[in-house]
Amino acid sequence: MQPTMGLSKQTKKYFKGIVELRGLMVPFFVVFLLFTCFSQIAEAGAVGQNRVLFINSYSRDYLTVPVVVNNVEKELKDIATIQYIFMNTKNLDRGFAVEQARRELEYLRSKNGYDFDMIITGDDDALDFVRAYRNLYFKNIPVIFENVNSERKVRQALVDPMMAGIVETFPLQETIAIALKLTPKAKQVVVITDETISAQGTQEQLDDIMESFPQLTFTKLVTTKLTTEQLREQIASYGEDTILFFNMCSFDGSGKHYDIASGINFVSEAAKVPLYKGDEAGLGDGLLGGCMLSYESVGKKTGTMARQVLTGEWTPQQLGYVKGDYTYQFDFNVMKRFKINKSQLPKDTIYVNDPPSFYELHGDVLRPAAMVLLMTIIFLLLYDRDRSKRFAARLAQSQAEVKVAELSSKAKTDFLSRMSHDIRTPLNAIIGLTDLAEDDVNDPVKMKDNLQKIHGSGIILLSLLNDVLDVSRIESGNLTLHPVPYDLQEFLQDMHTVFDSQSKKLGLTFTTMLDGENYTVLLDKVRFSQLISNLISNSLKFTPSGGTINLIIQTEQAKAGRLPCTFFVTDTGKGIEKGFQKKMFEAFTQEQNVADSKMGGSGLGLAIVQKITNLMKGSVAVHSVLGEGTTFTLSFSLEIAQGQEAKTSKTYVPVLATSNDVLKGKHVLLVEDHPLNIEIAARMLYKVGIEVEKAENGKIAVRKFQAEPRRYDLILMDIRMPVMDGRQATKAIRMINGYGKTVPIIAMTADAFDGDMKLSLECGMNAQLNKPIEPAAFYAMLRKYLH
Repeated sequence: MQPTMGLSKQTKKYFKGIVELRGLMVPFFVVFLLFTCFSQIAEAGAVGQNRVLFINSYSRDYLTVPVVVNNVEKELKDIATIQYIFMNTKNLDRGFAVEQARRELEYLRSKNGYDFDMIITGDDDALDFVRAYRNLYFKNIPVIFENVNSERKVRQALVDPMMAGIVETFPLQETIAIALKLTPKAKQVVVITDETISAQGTQEQLDDIMESFPQLTFTKLVTTKLTTEQLREQIASYGEDTILFFNMCSFDGSGKHYDIASGINFVSEAAKVPLYKGDEAGLGDGLLGGCMLSYESVGKKTGTMARQVLTGEWTPQQLGYVKGDYTYQFDFNVMKRFKINKSQLPKDTIYVNDPPSFYELHGDVLRPAAMVLLMTIIFLLLYDRDRSKRFAARLAQSQAEVKVAELSSKAKTDFLSRMSHDIRTPLNAIIGLTDLAEDDVNDPVKMKDNLQKIHGSGIILLSLLNDVLDVSRIESGNLTLHPVPYDLQEFLQDMHTVFDSQSKKLGLTFTTMLDGENYTVLLDKVRFSQLISNLISNSLKFTPSGGTINLIIQTEQAKAGRLPCTFFVTDTGKGIEKGFQKKMFEAFTQEQNVADSKMGGSGLGLAIVQKITNLMKGSVAVHSVLGEGTTFTLSFSLEIAQGQEAKTSKTYVPVLATSNDVLKGKHVLLVEDHPLNIEIAARMLYKVGIEVEKAENGKIAVRKFQAEPRRYDLILMDIRMPVMDGRQATKAIRMINGYGKTVPIIAMTADAFDGDMKLSLECGMNAQLNKPIEPAAFYAMLRKYLH
């Protein structure tokens, strides 16, 4: 009781409570020990009897250590327990670190009461420690080493048949080669290094590759021989004749300590040239990059070798030693600093700090747009099916028409079944590629390919929708022709503009020619272009790459104001089977080998061709040979436009594409209320050098035109807009004297029926473009009115 003499009553009471509490703690502590032992026994039983000691040269938080340790643990988690000794030779005196490691080892041996089944060592100091105390502590225990810098040391270690592991061989030759490519004026390689064992091992590897670069001299800048300021000044003195390589910078001459990140950051901030390295540790802290050793691969391979030895699959002597994996890695921020482009680097390069891709910026628009498109198609299909049911019900009112109604219903059912398939196919591509693009956000080539395929699938959907609407008009008798003067040479030019680039993308040659005299005839431009386009599109589907597609117009002697002429669409494709030729112009029919074509289809194209040809009082015929190609022949007697005289040339005239140079510098007033449509049209205009001013509705457009009428060379006018629609705005502009009566106004609208175009022309518009806007037709229209 002597220690409590002179204490206050409160203090004495406190100590008395401790004594009583200690009495209660004894049984609790015994129970805790029993529970702990039981847990350890259970854990040992769960993971197996293998006991592994991992001795690492560095500290647990050293930049590369967690990467290796985590991957080793993943490989051994079900067969071994692992204990660790971290020597921390980067921060401690090596002799002290060795003694400390020896004391920790003896403590573990006495505490555990057993020897380890395997030793894993990390880097050079740990392997040196194990070799030095091999007979004392580690006799006959297999050793797996990782990240030993010197291959010479590894070969010495492998004299012991119980040793195997990973040599830390850096891809230095590849890194110096890419550095020389990026710095062609370089005459020397300066290696930033200290005098640690790890640094010496890397220096040995550098010495081995010097002879591969006879044009370069290799020198060392030893960090421990210069003060901090001297080191900074020396690094800053190197220019374009120097390749700067970071080996190691643990200390400088001022005694300042650096870890990997701070050392790289210090050197890169002082340097005026890029900094390279042979492994990925520190990438993102100022390194440009290089061909780098992957520490994740080192960890996986170390764990795999340890597992193979513990399970008896291989002996250490059979395993020998291997190297880690390499990848090209570069920091995009440092690339921008030194004006280095991705095109200068290998294709499989991994980039850190890469800016967001197009999909990351606009991905929230792509997926909703695909869903809106899906809902629109479903609505149209449901509407068409409902219309078909009502039509069938009316036919059923008459007993004589029952059979017709049944046949019509079956045709519609078959059509909807086929359309469901043909619509789901591109929709699957759109939705699937939109999701897959998330995996390709860092690969511009794959991202561009995804977007091109999404665009192509959208074009297929639009074609299907247009075919359905056209057949509906024809069946109901609502399709009428609107002939206008159309120059045959101009028609060939238009066809060439539309199909030339598309053909080239498919590896095909597309030509147009006029055989005979040129005339201006009366034609419905839209329907006649559709007729010929359907045939050309058919040839594009079934002509393999390297083939040819020709559009030829052959004119004869004009008689009584009419021109007998023949249109030939020929291809060198796969041809059409004779059996299918008999029914090829029937609606909803497709040849069995359609799946082999480049694009799908609704089976309506040729039916539309025949019906339009019949409306024009013409005829269509086909000649085809399997494996050789197909020729479609269309014959017409066309009315010659009054006041037009035939040209005298009878030569084959190729149609050439028109340059977009005529569009540069023009001013266009874009009248549109939908933000996404504004963005699309504006970007298409900016692409060819046109200056754009925007108006959100017709009222704003009229006000802007009144203020500066001569400012605008052309007006692009949406139809359906709030406040004042496009046709009202057009009428208002046409009432403005002077330039208001002549300024070209082109409608851009989703109202695609024939009557809609007629209304647009009647209100004073010059022409109409239907949405979605096809770039080739869009630019051709602009060139026509801005020339």
